[in-house]
Amino acid sequence: MPTEEMIVARVVAGVPAEGKVTDAPVAWWSFGKTVLAAAVLALVRDGKADLEAPLAGESYSLRTLLQHTAGLPDYCSLRVYREAIAKAEPPWTDEEFMAHTLAPHVRRPSPGEFSYSNLGYLLVRRWIEATTGEDIETAVNQLLLRPMQIEGVRFARTPQDLAATAWGNEDRYHPGWVGHGLLIGPPVSAALFLDRLIMGPTIPAPLLKEMRGSIVVGGPIEGRPFAQPSYGLGVMMDPKAPAGRMVGHTGQGPTTTAAIYRFPDARPDCTIAVFANSPHQGPTEWACVRAAMAKN
Repeated sequence: MPTEEMIVARVVAGVPAEGKVTDAPVAWWSFGKTVLAAAVLALVRDGKADLEAPLAGESYSLRTLLQHTAGLPDYCSLRVYREAIAKAEPPWTDEEFMAHTLAPHVRRPSPGEFSYSNLGYLLVRRWIEATTGEDIETAVNQLLLRPMQIEGVRFARTPQDLAATAWGNEDRYHPGWVGHGLLIGPPVSAALFLDRLIMGPTIPAPLLKEMRGSIVVGGPIEGRPFAQPSYGLGVMMDPKAPAGRMVGHTGQGPTTTAAIYRFPDARPDCTIAVFANSPHQGPTEWACVRAAMAKN
């Protein structure tokens, strides 16, 4: 087992205080959900989307997809998914993701019930591509990364792309197994993205308010810094965390984790991104919280 390592990036007053855009890229994992949610809000801003309207031929809306209340299962819970990755099989097509996850024997949560679904964000990614007429990388660049001046970020397409990240890709994991797309980029670029997203002006204040409009999804989680875990539109939140309010997202892959959060109650207020070569979310999240509290 390799020695556990953590990489910390910090943004204070909109400026990187720790980390450089020239640092080695890391996998952002489910922080990509925050990016996709922001892309949807950019399209709402531009009059090309409605959060509330049911998608064509479906009962769910963009809001329910973004907030995991659309009544969709999660492919990560499927044995066939885990076995396919363990056998290093080629990743599924979008159609195969949907067929396996929506198979008759797979339990579907009730619409309106919070149930974390990676399939929901695969559908968000497909919707963004259909609405913009672009692949997801081009759409995210045009809608967000370029206007926000976020550098060094792209979608991993092959195992070789992950081999170039900070801890490599010894197991030859294929990023195609992340159905909504796997972003990679410097740690500080993740912190800058969240900081600039929350502070504006790319997404207008009323839509940012919608993004942070959260539902409580459970009680305290053992080993993790959540006292009142909540979920907005593509963001994990807690109004009662040890460092005060926190908003952002945690990500987890087979061998690495990510925790990117903004802490508006810290002194000074800051945005922290922590990445670790460990599959355990709790220690990475706690490192993120401690980094925010260390500057109080």
